[in-house]
Amino acid sequence: MMTRERRRYYRHPLDFAVTAFFGKDERLEAKATNISEGGMAVSFSEPLPASGLSKVSFFSAGNGGSAGFPADLAWADEIGQGRLAVCDLPRKAQEAIEDWLTGSLP
Repeated sequence: MMTRERRRYYRHPLDFAVTAFFGKDERLEAKATNISEGGMAVSFSEPLPASGLSKVSFFSAGNGGSAGFPADLAWADEIGQGRLAVCDLPRKAQEAIEDWLTGSLP
């Protein structure tokens, strides 16, 4: 018997590279494993730095450029798995990400 998922937003499975910016000048590459309206799950290859996450960006092949948004680290474990929460995303940017998702997903 299948049970209904009780999450706030549907999570779209993905596999693409993102860059997370910490503090003033530290950046780490990660792999996004899913994305939703509220944020994205990421997998880093190392534990995360102590300084706070400021934003995340990723390359969008559909528009030939990169997309980015301010983010907070919702949670992370000791091996680098975590969830980035979207914060203060302007409506136009949210629509651009939604359009990109619609065009990128099967």
